[in-house]
Amino acid sequence: TYTAPPAPSATIAPGAHVVGADILSGTYMANAASGCYWERVTSFGGSISSVIANDFVGSAGTQIVTISPSDAGFSTNDDCGVWTRL
Repeated sequence: TYTAPPAPSATIAPGAHVVGADILSGTYMANAASGCYWERVTSFGGSISSVIANDFVGSAGTQIVTISPSDAGFSTNDDCGVWTRL
């Protein structure tokens, strides 16, 4: 029997996620701790040229990021917590 893949999520847990498959594009918010790191990428190859935008958060607080449909992916660490689509 065929099992449909899960629909893209409107929340983002720590890790690397494919836009359109794992997560939806859009604007997200997180209540981040100091040490939060996130990045939007054109590929998961690991090269600095694949980074569209990123931030290393030095002090705790609200973070907002807009993920474009054309982004390949979004990566975030444990210090960011869970991102919620606005």
